[in-house]
Amino acid sequence: MIFYAAAPANTYDLVAQEATAIGASDIIVTGGGVDFRGTLETAYKFCLHSRVASRLLMSLASDDKLYDADLFYEASMKIPWEKSVEPTKTFPVTVTTYSCPWLKNTTFGAMRLKDAIVDRIRGYYDGERPSVEFDNPDITFHVHFERDEVKWYLDISGRSLHQRGYRRGGSRVTLKENLAAAVLMRSEWYKEQGLLLDPFCGSGTIPIEAALIATDTAPGLLNPQRFAFLKLNFHNPTLWEEVLEEAYVMHEAGIKREIKILAWDIDKGSIDYAQRNARNARVIDFIEFTQKDFTTVEEEDIPEGAHYVVTDPPYGVRSESSKRLYITMGEKFNTLFPEWYVSLLCGEQSLLSFVDMKPERTNTFYNGPIEAQLAHYRVFSKAERQAMMEKALQKRAERLAQPLSEGAQMVYNRLKKNLGRLGPKMEKEGVSSFRLYDADMPEYSAAIDFYEGKYVHLQEYAPPKSVDEEDAQRRFQEIVDATERATEVELEHIFIKQRQKGSEQYEKLDSTEKFYIMRENGLMFLVNFSDYLDTG
Repeated sequence: MIFYAAAPANTYDLVAQEATAIGASDIIVTGGGVDFRGTLETAYKFCLHSRVASRLLMSLASDDKLYDADLFYEASMKIPWEKSVEPTKTFPVTVTTYSCPWLKNTTFGAMRLKDAIVDRIRGYYDGERPSVEFDNPDITFHVHFERDEVKWYLDISGRSLHQRGYRRGGSRVTLKENLAAAVLMRSEWYKEQGLLLDPFCGSGTIPIEAALIATDTAPGLLNPQRFAFLKLNFHNPTLWEEVLEEAYVMHEAGIKREIKILAWDIDKGSIDYAQRNARNARVIDFIEFTQKDFTTVEEEDIPEGAHYVVTDPPYGVRSESSKRLYITMGEKFNTLFPEWYVSLLCGEQSLLSFVDMKPERTNTFYNGPIEAQLAHYRVFSKAERQAMMEKALQKRAERLAQPLSEGAQMVYNRLKKNLGRLGPKMEKEGVSSFRLYDADMPEYSAAIDFYEGKYVHLQEYAPPKSVDEEDAQRRFQEIVDATERATEVELEHIFIKQRQKGSEQYEKLDSTEKFYIMRENGLMFLVNFSDYLDTG
């Protein structure tokens, strides 16, 4: 048997690992999911144990030379549908498509396949035919169109596998269960499965999925009567009971482990809802729910030792409250969580820049239509921070001890001259930010703005095409070297851009939305060094 496991984007490798774990063979990652070979037992185990896949289909046929609807109908008529569906059964057809030149409407594709199935069954059963039913069908067929290739499938799993059944009612749900499981499987927690904290638990999906993982509870055990294969004519009840029994044995061993999962949320309604969900999932005993505002936690609120945070904090595009929350999160993590591993899922990537931590790695997920970034951090201890600071200072000292090149020395001399001439004048007039250099030397064509003696905004004028690229890069680096020496501003506070000809140079370059406050003559100005060519 050949199976296809559909899955969310960027999780296919995790699904391939799940297929390997249950004994599948010939595993191939394809567009939208994973193909593999296996037996009926393999299919049972996959449906029962997969935490990430959304659907399991069994391949019926394929054809890569179908150029129009008539050829599709004729090919569909050749498939022995009578082996799967009888006149007394009900069925629907589901469709997916990608770059099919002749199929403009998925409903039309579904109707043509429905016609072929009905016509084939009517001919086999002397005019009797099955009925179409969408709400509670006996069997579901799926067809996928991709360019001139068509693949026909039988739905094995039924309703999307992410619907575990423990979330009932409520409007607080945003994170799908299988996405929460994938987030956990990408985190450092998954390797050791130690103490886990979700400080923004919402409906409790992350801590509940973590508890299911930690206790070796197959997601399908929460509702083992939900699968489509139970209605198929080749279903083997005895084999299914054996697969279930094996899963129950694993679960019984798993719940004896020492498991500690903490779930916090500022909203009591969310905590109550999350507790109901955990009770439905039968993992309430492994999760400690607490109404707590993460922005006000103190050292005594944090478990001793180094552990794990995996969370999906609230976010809002261009929301000032969201920015403040992420700034506060960074402060809390940096001061109260030394040596912890932190994984943050965020649907607005620019907000992650306010956390003020550099991620070790990131993953991209899609929660419905929303692209979300999963950023993984390790919080450094005070000793580690001190050691890194000393190492950085040593490297800077070594770099600054090196003699400047002849070109860089020329730029340095000009910058020092300008500073000596402009500095006192600007200070006398109450000006804190000013242009220090503007292509004073044609061969070193750049604009250098000096902000409060702490920041530099350096814009290189794009060199003409006649200038050798290597020479242009060398000269630009000389400008940077000279600027660092002359202004004594650290490299990370020198913001570098390149001016191009045309209006395109004024388009948005980044989306950090990080502003610095500059004070001048009793006024305050917000300056953004990163997002646009200009800073205002």
